[in-house]
Amino acid sequence: MENFAKRGSSDIVSSLEGLTPALLVYADPSNPGSKLFNLRGVATLSGNTKPLIVVDGFQYDSDINTLNPYEVESITLLKDAASASIYGAKSSNGVIVITTKKGKKGETVFRYTTNYSISDKTDLNYAMNRVNSSQLIDAQSVYPKGVLNSGGYLNDYESEFQDPYNFFGNLFSNSKNEVYLAYADFQQGRISQEELDNKLNRLRGQDNTNDLRKLYLQTPMVTQHNLSASGGSDQFKYRTSLNYTKEYGNISGSENNKGIFDFVMEAKLSPRLTLDLETNLTLLNNKATPVDFYSDNPNDLSKIFNISSYQRFYGPNGEALPVYKPFNYDTSYSFGGKEPYEIQRLKELGLYDETFYPVNDFNKYTNTTDTWSSRVQGMFNYKLANDI
Repeated sequence: MENFAKRGSSDIVSSLEGLTPALLVYADPSNPGSKLFNLRGVATLSGNTKPLIVVDGFQYDSDINTLNPYEVESITLLKDAASASIYGAKSSNGVIVITTKKGKKGETVFRYTTNYSISDKTDLNYAMNRVNSSQLIDAQSVYPKGVLNSGGYLNDYESEFQDPYNFFGNLFSNSKNEVYLAYADFQQGRISQEELDNKLNRLRGQDNTNDLRKLYLQTPMVTQHNLSASGGSDQFKYRTSLNYTKEYGNISGSENNKGIFDFVMEAKLSPRLTLDLETNLTLLNNKATPVDFYSDNPNDLSKIFNISSYQRFYGPNGEALPVYKPFNYDTSYSFGGKEPYEIQRLKELGLYDETFYPVNDFNKYTNTTDTWSSRVQGMFNYKLANDI
């Protein structure tokens, strides 16, 4: 395959995706945002399914995305008995043979290539696949209405706190939503039937999809620059390149920067002895703004999606609004965020304000990761005879 370079992708795996049915590319569930790949017909169900990668005759164990996609001459996929005879047992999952570009005899030739791509923002309506606010309120009203109709009692923190011996009532009163608390206020005489109906009708007309889009999403963009130089003589040929890639992900504040330097040479040390030398240096700088502090993946929006759709993040003047944390939002405290009454009570005691303001919390911190990798490989070729 030699036409993948024309796709202008920022990495080799993305360039290969969809070019051949022999290669399967899919998202890495343990490292969201990255991709895994394998050749059709894996040899194991529980073991390693990654194919063997060979770059210019050497086994390559590093991340394939540290290779400059503009410096790849060709890629060959092997999945047959012939590959096993060449590479042995390591080729059981197939072999990806990558040949990089080399220097050519002649005057120095410079080549500059740039690429810019832009993608649509995440479709939240498709990603969340949730009911609208009116339908959600109907669903959240089923339980409190059932309790009221059966003569039961709706526990909330304000009422349960009046009974300091009711430990379990206090404990489980934390996992309520705004609809439940509105019915509890009505049952306990804090609001009238008219006020309850007005509040529920107001919530039915609210939707936070645009708030989510405004706060958390950005337009994914990739900018790539590649500068190469190649030339040489019969005695010495060389090729060098410098690649820089800047990528903005789906989540606001996410930014990846990658720089790759390559130098390849072929030196004729004697009429029969030549030296092939390749060097590579890759620098990576990744920035991510955590959406959820309790998730291993800083770009995980799943907990945010669990916030009720009628919970607006922005006020009419763009001010930050408080939001109820949903059940199991914080895995270290499985009953979700505290109710407003309890938060206010703790504030009056001089304790920390635990009110959840997504607008204020997001963009407060940034995770930055800097990594680098290098590769040096060389090979001497000695010609025993003119015909060998």
